[in-house]
Amino acid sequence: QSRWEKTQANYCGVAAEGDRQRFELCSADLPCPSHDELDCGFMPWGPWESECSSWCNGIRTRSRQYTLPTSGGKACSGATMESVRCNPGKGELPPSGCESGEPVDCE
Repeated sequence: QSRWEKTQANYCGVAAEGDRQRFELCSADLPCPSHDELDCGFMPWGPWESECSSWCNGIRTRSRQYTLPTSGGKACSGATMESVRCNPGKGELPPSGCESGEPVDCE
């Protein structure tokens, strides 16, 4: 709480008494935040980009977010971005006008 003098005393008056501010602990009944150890966690994968990056031999990507570990929890292990080829996609023939040749699957 805070308070201020409504009217200040002049040179012959009596000054106000008491504190201008008063503090009180008001959260003593609230529980303390949890300090449990929480491991990192991945969110679900987002959607694939709708467009291929190139007319010939392009890629499409998608990503996912993650939560940070707390209180000494384990870090995430895994990718946050994934990519696949497009134009041609796996098992597809290349679009007309693209270089000929056998597509190679990267593992």
